Order: sequence, then structure tokens, then C-alpha cells
Amino acid sequence: MRRLPILLAVLLGLGLTLGLEVGLGRMLASSVPAVVFDIQRPDQLVPKLELLRRFQGFKVVVLGDSLIYGQAMEAHGDSRWRSHTLSAALDRRLRAEMPGQELLVLNLGLNGALPADLEALARVVLPARPDVVVFDVHLRPFSQDFAAPAAVFSRPWLSELVLTPDGRVAVDPLLSRSRIWRSRGLIQGLAAQSQLFTRARMARLSHYGLGGGPDPDILLLQIKSRLDSVELHPGNPQRVALEGLLSQLRASGQPSVVFYAKENPEQLAGVIEPERYRRLTGELRRLVLAGDPNHVVWVPPAEGLGAGHYLDFMHLDASGYEVLANQLLEPVITVGRARAGS
Repeated sequence: MRRLPILLAVLLGLGLTLGLEVGLGRMLASSVPAVVFDIQRPDQLVPKLELLRRFQGFKVVVLGDSLIYGQAMEAHGDSRWRSHTLSAALDRRLRAEMPGQELLVLNLGLNGALPADLEALARVVLPARPDVVVFDVHLRPFSQDFAAPAAVFSRPWLSELVLTPDGRVAVDPLLSRSRIWRSRGLIQGLAAQSQLFTRARMARLSHYGLGGGPDPDILLLQIKSRLDSVELHPGNPQRVALEGLLSQLRASGQPSVVFYAKENPEQLAGVIEPERYRRLTGELRRLVLAGDPNHVVWVPPAEGLGAGHYLDFMHLDASGYEVLANQLLEPVITVGRARAGS
């Protein structure tokens, strides 16, 4: 008789574990992995790649740094910032232009990402065969601050990911069978970026008078220091990484849209000399356009973006992302349909 409670407890535990596995399996198989949060570990990236691989429809992947990620809007009081990112705005426009089409616009923006990070990220994204890859370029990552070996990656683990023969990220076979293990990074990422945590974060910032983002004067001084050391010479490891990323795209025939992330026009002249700016941005454009232009489309800075669309020197507000999405819509549809028809 004494064994009965123990047996019941074991059966209950097994039942709960099985139920949890089933529930987590459904979550992993749903669109939940597309929710935007700051990716810091491989187990947070893998569910997003699995979603991209299995999705049957028009797939757009948006790569980049904090401009793509979009959370800068939160520090300026926008608690619904996920609905206002570039990927969200582009998703809405694509759905309007392609009614009835199954559609996924996956935001893989990484705070602080550098070209070296994006080159490594593209290596694990391209096997999932997205219809279009969209990413931004600008001058900041080519500062000498990011040329030292220890500073080349913001997330060194990206360069260490190993792919299986079928193009998946390799994980321990024993662990990969457990949906609990496979979903842990996703759950932690979602929890850290949930509305509950967002409200708590915003309240804490407000309590200590830290709302509204970083001090704009200090931020501009930091940007000026970075831009003062920007050079696109062939030895710059971030230039090498950008060229490697573009080579991957062309070698795989991946339709891509590359846009220049325009800076706040009111602040630009105060941080970099205009002639030097024209020279550097011209060099960057030539780098992107070198080689086969059929698969990589260059989109110049959006003329419709004015100072009123910016939160700071680089980051846009919700209205700014709407302007940018409008500019990117036609190139994304054009190159995406070219792949669909190939």
C-alpha cells in the first residue's frame, strides 16, 4: 500500500512531462518563434531557423543591427515597439500587396551586430532558402573600434555554429529529441521581452529618470569618435566580412535587398565632414554593387526620411519605419518573385 502513492506520483510526473512535451512541440511548430527578442545564444536562434525552414510560402528574412531589431523605440516610450519595427511594417505592406499569399517576415536583427556577425548568420540562414534577404549597411561598423580581433564579433558563437549535411545547425542528438530542451532558449527569450517585463523595465527607467534613451550629446560624441576612425581599406576585417556576406549571397543565387541606413540629416554634418562622408558612402555602395547585380539590389537612402522620423542619430521611430518599408516594398517583391519564377 505504501508503494501506491509513490507509483501515483511517478505516473503524475510522467503525465505532466508528456503533456509539457506535447505543448512545447505545438509551440515550436507554430509561429511563436517569430516573436522578436534579443538573440544571445544558439538555442534562441535555432527555433527561428526551424520556423524559416519549414514555412511554406513567401519568406523574407531581415538581418541587421539595432536598427532592424527596433527596441530603441521602447526606451523612448513605445511599449508596442514590436508592431512598429521595419519587419512589422514590411509585413503589413506585403500582405496588402500579396493577398492570399502565405507570408513570413522574420526579424533577425541583433543589437550591436557587425558585418562579421551577419556573415556568420547568413551561413546558417541561407540553407533555409528564404525568398528574399534584406539587410542594412552603414558606416559605424567600419570603425577601427571593431577591427581588433577581440572586437570583430558581437556574438562570437555565431562563427562557431556547425551545420549538418542538410544545412541545419548541429546540436547534441540526445538533447535535440527533447522539446523541453529545444524550447528553453525560446521561452527565456520570450519571457525576458514579455509585456510584463517591458512594463517593469519602463517603470524602472521612469523612476530613476532614465527614460527617453541615452543622453543625446554623449551619444553623438561616441558616434563622432567612431566615424572619425572609419576606413574601408581592404584590410579592415569588417569590410572583409561584408564582402564575404555578399559572396555568399551571390554564390547561392540568393535574391537580396541591401539598403543604406540613412542617418539623422540634422545631426550628420556635426559628426562627419560632408566630403569624407560622400567618399565613404560611395565606396560602400561600390562594394555592395561589385559582382553580379542580378541577385543583389541596392536601395539608396530613403529621401522621405527627415529629422522628425529619428529617435537619435540612427534609430527611427514608428513613422520612420513606415517610410522605409514603403521604399523597400517594390524591390522586395521584385526580387522575391524572380526567385519564385526561377
